[in-house]
This record gives sequence, structure tokens and C-alpha cells, in this order.
Amino acid sequence: MNHLRINCRRKVLKCLTSMYFLRNTALDRFLYRLRKYGSFENYILKSVFGFLTGYLLTYLLFSFLSIQLNVNLIIATSVCCVIGCILTLGLAFSEKVRCIVFLTLPQFFSKRGRQALIAYALILTMTGPTKNILNNMGIMSESLACGQEQLKSALRQILDVIKKPFVAIKDAIKAVVKAVKEIIKKIKDILIKIKRVIMAILDVIKAVFQFLGKILSICNKELGTPFERCSRVFETAVTDCQASLGSFFGWACSLGYLLSTVCYIVKPFDLICMLVDFISNSIIGVVVRKVKIFIRHVKTMFYVRIKFSHSFHFQSNSSKSMKEVAEGIVGEVKTRTRGIVSVVQFFNCAASLFFLFLIYRVIDYRHKFLTKERFDNRFLTRNLADIDLRRAAMDKETILPLNRRERKRYITVTERPNSSPKLTNQYLCFRQHLFA
Repeated sequence: MNHLRINCRRKVLKCLTSMYFLRNTALDRFLYRLRKYGSFENYILKSVFGFLTGYLLTYLLFSFLSIQLNVNLIIATSVCCVIGCILTLGLAFSEKVRCIVFLTLPQFFSKRGRQALIAYALILTMTGPTKNILNNMGIMSESLACGQEQLKSALRQILDVIKKPFVAIKDAIKAVVKAVKEIIKKIKDILIKIKRVIMAILDVIKAVFQFLGKILSICNKELGTPFERCSRVFETAVTDCQASLGSFFGWACSLGYLLSTVCYIVKPFDLICMLVDFISNSIIGVVVRKVKIFIRHVKTMFYVRIKFSHSFHFQSNSSKSMKEVAEGIVGEVKTRTRGIVSVVQFFNCAASLFFLFLIYRVIDYRHKFLTKERFDNRFLTRNLADIDLRRAAMDKETILPLNRRERKRYITVTERPNSSPKLTNQYLCFRQHLFA
């Protein structure tokens, strides 16, 4: 019965193949070469598909390391570069790598694989909130430092705004002082010129005073005028003469009075003395007093003194900067939560070791499958069916059809397993996740 079914299936396939409208066309030959193992087209197709699959697996690994495990970006990139080269080139050109990779995927849907995935999901459920809290605390510390920096910047801006009116007043006063200095400089030049004129006038007055001093030495009031001094000399001479000659010859001394008429020659000098005395008392004294008053008024008028005093002091005493405070907070948080982080890292490492152990089991399975004939040898191949048909045609003992116990144990490569519950569940889970 089994041989009849195999023959009917082959005849139906042969009939359908003969009815194929693309038979013996270039496209049909190309599709055949794509399917045929060992052809160049088949090699190129498997290489391209393997390279794209390796790229996809590398991207998934990078996302898992950087997003899920929070591995450092540089470390994740370095690891993915190495593993990506192995996966892309291995899946493109190596049958061993293809076998290992495609044998690894069904292991995730086996009993142990599902248990490991559930355990890892439980670990993520337990450690996720903890890592989230730690991350939020770090972000909160950075936000605190950022807020303090913003407050410091805002305070600096407020101080600048407060100081702007004072700065404007200071600039205005500087401009006024500069203008006043220029005016004072011009006035100073004018006063210097006035001083020079006054000094010239004073020099003239000084010369006049010297001249008048000489005249005043002649017109000395204590000694009398020149006429009075001359008359006094003759009177003294007459008195001395009378005292010497006595009363008998005293009359001879009267000649001195005649000679005193000579003193009238210097009589005009008395008028000059009177004029000099009038000028000294009435004109020169008034001029000197007025000049002194004028100089004092000018000095009072142009005396300028500007004094501006402004003091603003702001001091902020801090032993550490805002950045150092934030780093200290983050460091203390990391120190206190180091134990929790170590536990989380341990579980992550355990999950990574599970994947390594899974790859080791796949490599060991492949090695045993290729080296031991009885290891997991449950598949009925096409070659076995051909040999069994030939033996049936020769009326020899055949393997097919299988009995009930053998059908539960052995299956073909293309059909769904229906014997071993473990193998059946693994196959169904893999097909469900792969083709869903």
C-alpha cells in the first residue's frame, strides 16, 4: 500500500510537470538551476540570502545589546562588528555556519528554550524597574545640576540687568566729566593768558613801585620834604652859629637865612611828593585790592570738584561647582546601588551564557549527527524510498510500509512529525513562530 501511494504521488507530480507551460524555457531552466544543489545560480542565491540573514541577525544582536542589556555603545559596536563579519561571511559562504545558525533557531522553541526565555522575561520583569529607577535617579541628578546652572545663569543675567542703570549713569557721568575737563582745560588756558597779562601788569606796577619807592625815600615823612630838610639844615646852621659867636656877633649868623632861599629851588619836589602820596593811597592801593578781589572771584567761580562713588559687591562662596556636586550625587547613588547593579549584571551574564550553551549544544548535535549513524536517525529519505521500491520490484523483503510503532518513530523529511511528543511540540512551535 505504501509503495502504491509513492508511485501514485510520483506519477501525479510527473503529470503536473508535463502540463507546466514554462517547461523547457529559459526561465524554467534558470529556476531549475536555482533549485539544483551545486549549481552556480544556487550558490549565488544561497550566498546572497545568507549575507542578508547575517546582516539581519547582526542588527538584532546590536539592538539587544545596546537597548535591552544597556551595554556600552563602543563595546556593543565592537562585538557586533566581529560577530557580524562571522555571520555575514559564514552564512554567505560556509555550510557549517549555515547549519549551526539554522539549527540554533528551533532550540528557542524547545522545552528548555521556552523555559530559558520565560526565566529571562522574569529577570527583565524583576530588574527592569530597578534599572529604570537608577536611570531616573541619574537623570534627576543631571537635571538638578542643569537647573542649578540655569539658576546661576539667570542670577547672572539679573545682576547684569540691575547693573545696567548704574553703568549707564557711570557712562553719562564719565561723558560729563570729560566735557567738563575739556571746558576746564580751555578756561585754564584763558586764565593762564589772563595770568600772563596780570603778571605783565604787576611787573609794570612793580617797576612803578620801585620808582615810587625811590621817590618816597626822598619824600620820607619822618625826614620831611626836600624843602623842609634844606630849611632845617640852614636853621640848624644859624642856631649853631649864634651859639658859637654869642649875642655880640649873632647878627652875622642871620646871613644863613638869606642863603636858605636856595631851598626854594627844590620846592617843586614837594608837589611831586604830594602827587606820589596821593597816587599811592588813592589809585595804586585801589588797583591792587581790585585785582586781588578779581582773582579770588575767578578762582571761586571756576572751582569744580566732581566726586562719584558707587559700590556693589556680590560674593558666592561654594567649595564645589554645580557639576562636581551633581557628579558626587550620581557617584554616591551608584555606590549605594552597586549591589543591585551587580545582581542585574549577573543575570544578564547568565542569559548570555545560556545563548553560548545553546550554540554549544547545536555544534555538539551536528557533530554527533554527522559522526554517529544511530544518533537521531529518524528520517526516511527519498533514496531510501527508491531502494525500497527496487527491492519490492525484485520481490525482496522491504521496509515499507511501516507498522504503527515504526510510524510513530520514523518520519519523512518533509512531513509533520507525529511520533515523538517532544519532537512534535518543538516542530510545531518552530513552524508557528517562523511562519506566523
